[in-house]
Amino acid sequence: MNTVKKMTGILSAVLISGTAAAAPIYTGINSNPGGFGAGTEVGNSLFLDVSGYDASVTNVGNMNILDTINFTVTAPTGMTIQSFTYTEGLKSTIVGPGVTIAAGTLVIDSTSFDLGTQVNSGPTNAFFTLGMPATAVNKQSISVHITNQVTAVGTGPGTTHLQKGVLTGDVLQQPEFSVTFAPVPLPPAAWMLGSALVGLVTVGRRKLGV
Repeated sequence: MNTVKKMTGILSAVLISGTAAAAPIYTGINSNPGGFGAGTEVGNSLFLDVSGYDASVTNVGNMNILDTINFTVTAPTGMTIQSFTYTEGLKSTIVGPGVTIAAGTLVIDSTSFDLGTQVNSGPTNAFFTLGMPATAVNKQSISVHITNQVTAVGTGPGTTHLQKGVLTGDVLQQPEFSVTFAPVPLPPAAWMLGSALVGLVTVGRRKLGV
């Protein structure tokens, strides 16, 4: 009986190995002084502090903020990163003549993605979104580099303001980088071993009259 129990335990370990989901690990978060601050990991997501991305000009002048944040995402043992998404919101407020510009890029390992460019010349409040839809990667670990630039240019009396981290309706929302992941497929040898163990367990049970 003990032998059968041991075999059953081994079989279960082989068949369920790598299927338990867990939060990814975000490490090496690093930003040059500028727009990005520290990130906060919540579940599968990293929410980025962008309180420094606040460009404001009174009357005539311009303000430009450019920064890059770097980090690594590593899936738990037995898992692979299946895909990623990235979303960030901006609010442009122009009272008087002026223009705001927001742009960004995202690099996964050596592959670059354009987050888009948004231009507003007012005079009104406008809400924009930059980001990437779900994109497949299928890797155990990825290196991420996000570069953002915001610019406010005033050309006459009034104020020109561009703020990152705001969604439609003045909802404050930090930019979110998120991943999904899936179990690493078991190699054929593991399935053969599983089949052999099933046979041994079956024979053992018959001999023991179980």
